[in-house]
Amino acid sequence: MSERTYLVAIDAWNTTHDVSVVKDFIKSSTMITDWWNYIPYVFLLVSPLTANELSDALKPYTKDAGLLVIEANPGSAQGMLRKTAWEWFDRRVQQTGTGESGLGSGVSYSGPSESGLVGSGWPSGNSTV
Repeated sequence: MSERTYLVAIDAWNTTHDVSVVKDFIKSSTMITDWWNYIPYVFLLVSPLTANELSDALKPYTKDAGLLVIEANPGSAQGMLRKTAWEWFDRRVQQTGTGESGLGSGVSYSGPSESGLVGSGWPSGNSTV
């Protein structure tokens, strides 16, 4: 079974869970081969499991909190994050070949803002690297 990338979001307003317990599970689980967590309560997880199986594995740690598990395409991402966060996407796309135009050529950065965040995405006609 091939590995897939999932976006996992946990309800931050629900206090029945301890996010550090969720992180510990993610870090130690053999079902998860890689992970990303640069936004609180939002994870990207790499796993051979289906979304249903991954959700079932996480539920004991998220308790009654809302939980979303959805397959994601790291090669089709846009936003404002620290450069190190985008480097995970770049590595994942190179591993899977899931990028749009610019496949495997790296992400493009639009420069840091005052907060240290950079806009990023896959190169298209008017992007700069």
